[in-house]
This record gives sequence, C-alpha cells and structure tokens, in this order.
Amino acid sequence: MVAAFLRWSRHRDRPRPQGGGMSTELGSSKVLTLTPVPVVPVPTQTTAPTAPESAEPAPPPMVVTTGALDTRTLSRSLFLRLRALDAEGAAADSPERTYVRDTLIELNLPLVRYAAARFRSRNEPMEDIVQVGTIGLIKAIDRFD
Repeated sequence: MVAAFLRWSRHRDRPRPQGGGMSTELGSSKVLTLTPVPVVPVPTQTTAPTAPESAEPAPPPMVVTTGALDTRTLSRSLFLRLRALDAEGAAADSPERTYVRDTLIELNLPLVRYAAARFRSRNEPMEDIVQVGTIGLIKAIDRFD
C-alpha cells in the first residue's frame, strides 16, 4: 500500500507535457485537432466595371449558409414534397420520390443514433441497435401519409 502511494506521488510531481494529454499522444479519433488555415486575401476591384448604362443590375450573389436550414425545417419540407408526389400519383420507384425518400432517411440517421445511444448499457452491440432503428426509420418513412 505504501509502495503504491509512493509511485503515485512521484508521478504527480512530474511535469506534464505541453499541448495535449494522453488522447492526443495516442492518436485518439475523438480529439479535435485544428490546423491553421491560410488566409487568402480577397482582391478588391479598384476600377469601375465598363458595363452599359441600360443593362439591368446583376442579381446579388447567392450565399449558401449551412446553418440557415436546420434539420427539422428541411425534414418538414421533404415530407411535404413526399406528400405532394404521392398526391400526384408518382410511382413508388420514380427517381424524384426515391431521392426524397433517401434524403429523409440520411437526414434522420443522427436521430436514430441518438435514440440507440439510450440503449447502450444493455447487452446488445451498438451496431445491432442502430440497424434496428434504421429499419424502423425506413418503415416509418415508407408508411408516411
């Protein structure tokens, strides 16, 4: 018992390495490492463009923001599109309906993983729980009215 305490006290006084702990040293995939990204200056236009006066002004550039649409809004719009396709009488194997269905499945997979994580403490492999949840998600989307 005394020997274990002496070993612990020696390790406690040893200086720790800078810049990371054991996870980064062992290459853990759960540790986020950020690498600096070089900044590229945006060239500015110093001279006025030579466009004719009668031309219409160009529309503002489209800026795509990934945070603008959340999953719930996108899911709702895809479900509405699926309902519209069903009302139009689109075949079950039409390319557009298949695309909307597959997108809904991929979009809601994090929800399946979240629900499966609640059953992690049981004696089932996590892959099996996620697989059962994914099959349930597919069946729910296929039965959507």
